[in-house]
Amino acid sequence: MFASQRLRRAPQRLFRNQLGIMTGPQEYRGQHVVLWWIDSFLGSNAVKDWDWLRDSYLEFAARGVAVLAVSRETTAVNKGFAERLQIPFDVLSDPDQVLAGATLSAARELNHGGLCLIDPEGCIVKWSIGSQIADDVKRLTAYLDARRLIGDRIPTVNVHQLVDGNPLTFNVNHLFAGKKVILFAVPGAFTPTCTAEHLPGYVHQSEMIRKKGVEDIICLSVNDPFVMEAWGKTQAVEGKVSMVSDGSGHFSRAMGLEIDLRAVGFGLRSKRYAMIVDDSVIVHLNVEDGLGLGISDASTMLELL
Repeated sequence: MFASQRLRRAPQRLFRNQLGIMTGPQEYRGQHVVLWWIDSFLGSNAVKDWDWLRDSYLEFAARGVAVLAVSRETTAVNKGFAERLQIPFDVLSDPDQVLAGATLSAARELNHGGLCLIDPEGCIVKWSIGSQIADDVKRLTAYLDARRLIGDRIPTVNVHQLVDGNPLTFNVNHLFAGKKVILFAVPGAFTPTCTAEHLPGYVHQSEMIRKKGVEDIICLSVNDPFVMEAWGKTQAVEGKVSMVSDGSGHFSRAMGLEIDLRAVGFGLRSKRYAMIVDDSVIVHLNVEDGLGLGISDASTMLELL
């Protein structure tokens, strides 16, 4: 599972690739970089990981993402394996584990490989240690696809809200046109993390957020408007957070941020995320890897304003 990490810089240092050329993550400033550190080329699992990352290279390239691998082997050893496995990206030699230690600090102690994502500003935003690379690649591509929504306009679909006790259906553009808005989406009303952390955070910090020029804070979930209204009352949201229902999941699907939770009896729901929207255009979008809360909380979004 990926963890989120903000404001940690990737090291500004060059390393030799398999051809002896000095390069490093800073050479790709301005674009995302996937950095994979592997402890060894040996073993069937290691070879499978290399095969998977090699085959996924085009998926990342299509998204404008650079891929770098790093090992503690010599340049000559890296060259041999890169040629044998037909690796199309740079494999950096880091015998002292300087790069691995700086980007994946626990890798030294765990003695496992790891994967991290470096953003265009050179900050490490995602990292994972010792997990299945196939799963990591899927999570990374999903995260990157969500990031591509930045700059897009909000999809024009209908949502719902309870007004004076009556359910009202309206185009979602009504919520965003001509103003700055924060919308955060949760997997379900009355669920533990949503109730204990996500919604209360925005209620408690609503005044600070509005001082930054935000005109409305919206909580959205794939629940009916009566449930959203009842949940909001238990959290004292009046005048602080607007409770909006995406009852049929049309908005979540149009955003490409739906999640299938049928296995746990929830059906189709929304992923957990938060975004800043300015006059119907998405300015920032933070999507959680799973159901936990890490980068879509009120404090994180407040820092982005």
